[in-house]
Amino acid sequence: MPQSIRDGKAMMKVTIEETRNRRRLILEGALVQPWLEELKKVCAAASKNPPQSRHFIVDLNNVTAISREGEEVLSEMMRQGAKFTCAGVLTKYLLKRLALKCRAKPDGELNQDLSSD
Repeated sequence: MPQSIRDGKAMMKVTIEETRNRRRLILEGALVQPWLEELKKVCAAASKNPPQSRHFIVDLNNVTAISREGEEVLSEMMRQGAKFTCAGVLTKYLLKRLALKCRAKPDGELNQDLSSD
């Protein structure tokens, strides 16, 4: 893990872009504590009552690190129907691994897209 994360200096930025067809949550930086509680709040607000035709997309292209707790937050987003975009090989692998775990749970279906758009 990078030194800045171990030192507690990691930052996270969240941007929400809205169009008629989708709501995109763009995450940048590290998905680590103490930022995860804020991410949960932002995600809950962003995914609240979206129109049926609108897709909820989480963009992980500029995420630099994901902690175990961050993985749990992403898993919850998957269970709630979020779709994901990412560029890095490790992030793609992590999302595939989380998707398999989510599919193994009887809580419901997983709606995920690992392609970039």
